[in-house]
Amino acid sequence: MERNKQRRHGAAQAVIGLLGIGLAFLIAAVPQIQAAGSATSRDQARVSSLYRIHHAITSFHKDHGELPWHIPDPMLGGWESSLDGKFLMELVQAGYLTSVPEDPVNDDQFHFRFCVYGEGSWGQNERPFFVLAATAFEDPAKPSGPKGLFQRGGRSWNDEFDFVLSGP
Repeated sequence: MERNKQRRHGAAQAVIGLLGIGLAFLIAAVPQIQAAGSATSRDQARVSSLYRIHHAITSFHKDHGELPWHIPDPMLGGWESSLDGKFLMELVQAGYLTSVPEDPVNDDQFHFRFCVYGEGSWGQNERPFFVLAATAFEDPAKPSGPKGLFQRGGRSWNDEFDFVLSGP
């Protein structure tokens, strides 16, 4: 009887040991799993934010007959960027957005850009148009769905950015 107790105790210890090892491997794997998921989540958030911003810009244009102003940054080729905390502030002030839009990472590699091009600036456009872009995606697979392709006058903004919307 004493031997059976010892055997069961030994078996229980072995099972507990194996569970402990399995748990240790799982705990070690969670950061890698979360990191992969978070890059994809941030890319999806980028696309969602850009569509929300695009809607605000087109609504502003429809209501006011002009595009919101942008603050060109000469270091970024005249683009306004989400890096300075004042990105598309006119849309916030006018109530089209509740807060200044930012990329989920919002650093030199990952941020939003906005530019208004004047009449006739690229091809035969008879009125100003805007380009709104995410500079890069983190997930090499990139989000599924529309790619936000845009080109005009021989220029493709998709050669410069991972995701582009335009209008009006």
